[in-house]
Amino acid sequence: MPGADPPSSSVLDPLANLQADPLSMHGRLASLEPVRRRRKTGAIFESITLGRLEFVRMPPGRASFWFGYQRMPDSNFTLQIVCEVRDDDTPGVDHAASVVTLRRNQVRDAAACLALLNARLRALDIARVAAEDDLVLTSIYLPAQPLLNPRYDLGYRLHLEPGLVISVAFACGTPLSLQVNQDP
Repeated sequence: MPGADPPSSSVLDPLANLQADPLSMHGRLASLEPVRRRRKTGAIFESITLGRLEFVRMPPGRASFWFGYQRMPDSNFTLQIVCEVRDDDTPGVDHAASVVTLRRNQVRDAAACLALLNARLRALDIARVAAEDDLVLTSIYLPAQPLLNPRYDLGYRLHLEPGLVISVAFACGTPLSLQVNQDP
């Protein structure tokens, strides 16, 4: 309108009042951070403790994981390591520490599951009885936060029956369930 006052600078620039206000947060508005690209299935992660691991992305609602194999110097079998992760993170030091601990305690863990294993072997009509020296650790499956989650899975093979695959679910070092399958 003719004769009207020109608009104030605060109407033209809404940040002008923020910059003038001493209690404002320096006149900055929140901005969006650039979106990080999602890790693709097949990405490789190498670690001295965990070895070479490959990433597998799972659908929403299921944990993605890294998996790999290590050749064991004292065994004819390879050791499979599986580390669940949140989103597409890499395995952390908690995964590495858990693998080292489980490998050091493999005889103790094997001895803890012998009662379940021998009962299962009798149910399968296998006349042999297993001892802790007969079990060979062949797989370690860790949850996303292994130091906070007391559950983990270990896989074994028997020297006496190499065609059997034994999977044991542990919680706080105590075996909860045991499954015996034939090697495919």
